Amino acid sequence: MEKITVIDSLHAMAEEWMTASEAAAYLKTEPRSLLRLVREGKLPAHRLSGTKRYVYRFLSRDLDAALMGQAVTQ
Repeated sequence: MEKITVIDSLHAMAEEWMTASEAAAYLKTEPRSLLRLVREGKLPAHRLSGTKRYVYRFLSRDLDAALMGQAVTQ
């Protein structure tokens, strides 16, 4: 049986897509505040295509990098 370390679980979590509500909980803020920061260009988000309203998804590594002031690499 393979032992899962904290680093393994953090790496796996970093690759998961989050909704605005999940990203807001991750950052300990309100979803409205999170979306305001996205509209202002202060937080990176990936907009889904084919929807009539704006729907975003977030990666925790992008959010962490933005908070630490580092460039987000694609």
